[in-house]
Amino acid sequence: MKIPKAYKGIKVEVQKKTPKCKQRAIATADIDRKGEPIIKVWSKNKRHLTPYVLKHESAHIELGHHKPPYPKTVSGYWKQEIKAERLVNKGKQIPSARLGNMLDNMVLEFSKRGQKKIKDNPMEADKFLIKTSNEYGFSKNEMERAVNYRNSHRRKKIKVD
Repeated sequence: MKIPKAYKGIKVEVQKKTPKCKQRAIATADIDRKGEPIIKVWSKNKRHLTPYVLKHESAHIELGHHKPPYPKTVSGYWKQEIKAERLVNKGKQIPSARLGNMLDNMVLEFSKRGQKKIKDNPMEADKFLIKTSNEYGFSKNEMERAVNYRNSHRRKKIKVD
């Protein structure tokens, strides 16, 4: 997709360098030097930019997630992600594939110890994720759909050093 200069009146800019903490991200909602909202597209993953990604990032801006204070925990971050997804989908269910991808990315942000527990006992981990779904902003139904999608469509191997 050709990267637009603006989306819904929000400036879109390709960044020359992708920060280490954004290596898996395609884009992010942020503020520019003037304090205006901006969608930053990370150069490393810009080929994956889609209208859906732009819509998702504009949802973060609409919800005010683009300005401080930023979440300090993994669960706080994922609560914001789910809120943005709900806004993008406006009352419809978030697609199971999207939930599954979010779950995969969420697990990659767990501690090495947490990832090892998931790798060693995936069935128990799935039950735990469903039980604690609200901590990450997922409803129980959304987490069940995420787990079911991930288990039936693919199982990313969790690498633990």
